[in-house]
Amino acid sequence: MQRFFIALAFLTGFLNSVKAQQNIFNVPTSELTRRHQFIIQQQINVSGQELQSNTTFSYGIGRNLELGFNLFNVKGHTRPLGLESNSDPQKEPLSPFVLLNAQKGFYLTEWLSLGVGGQYGFHFPENNDVRVGAYAYGNLITELPKLNTRLITGLYHADRTLFGPGYRNDFFLRPPGLGIQLGFEQPLFHNKLLLVADYMGGTHSYGAATAGLDFRIQKKLELAVGYQFPNPYSAASEGLIFQFTLLP
Repeated sequence: MQRFFIALAFLTGFLNSVKAQQNIFNVPTSELTRRHQFIIQQQINVSGQELQSNTTFSYGIGRNLELGFNLFNVKGHTRPLGLESNSDPQKEPLSPFVLLNAQKGFYLTEWLSLGVGGQYGFHFPENNDVRVGAYAYGNLITELPKLNTRLITGLYHADRTLFGPGYRNDFFLRPPGLGIQLGFEQPLFHNKLLLVADYMGGTHSYGAATAGLDFRIQKKLELAVGYQFPNPYSAASEGLIFQFTLLP
């Protein structure tokens, strides 16, 4: 069963090459999928000889609500070429995960909105000892109309099984699971080229800052390329991120 999900995740990524509960890189943009439309996001992280695939599908069901699924934290390596998994609870985070995702949007003013969402699902090891993982967040999205800048400030909670051990933030008193996440998007050329960056606080496996460029290749296809810098004492990997987005 586990090998099936690993193979499915990489096939989805490399054969379809496709961006929901859209992420900038690691932090959700809180942009909502319109009713009866879908968005697919495929992210490949490259760090030395290590690969990681994250695939997301979201479908808009109306009333500022979207639902979908994720194939999350699918690991591989280039030498030799192959896939790997981790079911050892002493070496969290576990991989891979199959997750359900949901997000609800609230429009407060013309330039201010709130996005609340999360992911919840399961890791299926070969010994059938199924493990649960969850990630939940709330984002405040600020639009600066004169500059077309988009700022995201939010809080998140994530389980050890999904993000691994470590603090969730670097700034204030550190409850075990509460962290800070930030995002930035700035159009540079007629919305066909964007400067993008995000930050996820903490020392866990996703505690990092990432910056890069988002290119509109075609009307319905985007490519984002970024470089990830781990936070101090973080278990995150340094390396490149390639992200394809299939738009409605």
